[in-house]
Order: sequence, then C-alpha cells, then structure tokens
Amino acid sequence: LALGWAAEGAPHATLRARPPPLGARMSTRSIGVEGTTAGSLSGADAAVDRQIFAIAGPALLGLCIDPLSTLVDTAFAARIGATELAALGASASIFGLCAKSFNFLQTATTSAVAAAAPPPLPTLAGRTGQPEPASAEGSIGRASPLSAAALEVSVSSLLLSFAIGVPLALALALGAPAILSLASIGPASPVYAPALSYLRFRAPGTPFVLASMSLTGTFRGLLDTRTPLLALSVATF
Repeated sequence: LALGWAAEGAPHATLRARPPPLGARMSTRSIGVEGTTAGSLSGADAAVDRQIFAIAGPALLGLCIDPLSTLVDTAFAARIGATELAALGASASIFGLCAKSFNFLQTATTSAVAAAAPPPLPTLAGRTGQPEPASAEGSIGRASPLSAAALEVSVSSLLLSFAIGVPLALALALGAPAILSLASIGPASPVYAPALSYLRFRAPGTPFVLASMSLTGTFRGLLDTRTPLLALSVATF
C-alpha cells in the first residue's frame, strides 16, 4: 500500500515541481526589477512616433495647399461672372485629371530616393536597451544627406517629368477643342470660349507641375517635407 501510494503521489509531486510556463518566465524577465527593457522599447517607440509626426505633419499641410490655390482662382473668376466661373470649373477639372494621372512620379521617386539613401532608424544598442542617440534622436525631423545614387534617381525622375509634361502640354493646347467636346462643352455653349482660353493658357505649365511632383518625391525620400511645403506656400500665396 505504501509503495502504491508513493507511486500515485509521484506524478503530483512532479507537477508541483514543474517550472512555470515559458511565457510567464519571458514576461517576468522582460519586466525586470528596474523595467530596463520595457523602458527602452517605449523610448524607441516614442522616438519613432516623433519622427513620423515630423514627416507627416508638413506633408499633410502640403496636401491642403492645392485646394487652396484652386479656391483662389475661383474667387477671382467669380468676380468676373458666372459664365467664367463655370468655365474655370470645367477647365480646372480637365487639367487636374491630366496632371494627377501622373502622380506616380511623386510616389515612385519617394520610394526610389529613400532606397538609395536610407535614413537612420532608431535601434536598440546591445542588451542595455538604450537607443543610439545618433540614429534615434538625431534623425528626427532632419533630412538625410543626398547621396550620388539618390541624386541620380532625382535627376532621372525630373527628366521623365519633362519628357511626359511637354507632349502633354502640347496635347492640351492643340486638342483643347476636342477635349472640351468630350466634356459636353461644344462651341455653341457660352462656357466654351472662356474654358478654351483658360485651358490653353494653363497648358504650358504642365511640365512644371509634373516636375514639382518629382521634386516633392525627392525631398520626401530624404525625410524633408518642410521644403516642399514652403515652396508650395510661396507659389500659392
């Protein structure tokens, strides 16, 4: 009986002596006495958050400037008359559609420049968990240096924008009557003449609009969103 009781009690003793689960040991070890690892991770996350806001804030404001520039044109056209205001709306929509169709110049340039000149990101230095000051705090809100590879990407994107923009400008200027006809604005419409004049007047600026997309992508790839915001603000106001 004693041997049987010992044999039945041995598994319970083994269970009582079993160490805690791996997750519990990892969570206890990660918390620690002084919370070194948890504090370092929260510090690195805070540095990344500050860097994201420093980049996204000016970029978000830059997206609001384009509608404001159209609003300025609308305010001036409204003083002339209702017909001119309708012509402005139609022509601005056509021009905006043609220009925004090549918005890939900005997004592709941003990715290509960022890959050619990768910015330093906050990392954990060793087992101490302290973020490296040069990569975490020093890179927040600062532009990365323009390397030779990033410069080559920027120049190629700028040349591509002019290679697309010049033929597009000629197509808008020469094909404006056909484009307005496709938009249901015929020669008999009172909106036709002012819309045609506005579209032809704005067509030569198409290459420069595409070039601004390429340059904005270059600066964004270098973590600099303040310079495009300043340039757009000066050009608009």
